[in-house]
Amino acid sequence: MGAEMNRLAKTLKILEAIDQTLVHDPAVMWSDKDSFRRNTLVVVAAEQAKETGLAVYWQYDWQNNEMVILFIELPAQVSWHVPEEFLVGMGIRFDPMKDWDGHTREDKSARIAEFVAQHEEITNGS
Repeated sequence: MGAEMNRLAKTLKILEAIDQTLVHDPAVMWSDKDSFRRNTLVVVAAEQAKETGLAVYWQYDWQNNEMVILFIELPAQVSWHVPEEFLVGMGIRFDPMKDWDGHTREDKSARIAEFVAQHEEITNGS
């Protein structure tokens, strides 16, 4: 389990660093390169989270038909909007019964930082 958590912590740390460089405003379009890189890392993090036994699921974003919301329970909930095609073949379950806990982008960043800090000894050791 330690190696899997190590990989997930590293991926989340990189993903968070990339996410911090992007403008999160519906009026701003990211470049194809930025979108692909970020969305790929979200999916990699989801796959790694599944491997560790963490809950991973998705829901439709009813306000944005082009995106779905991918959730990971770290155990605190974090989420990202991604194009649905990024989830094809991943075996991530659709779960309309789970509710978004109301976290903000700042909450998500803090939750990721806490998760990474909990696994920092393992992460820094490799």
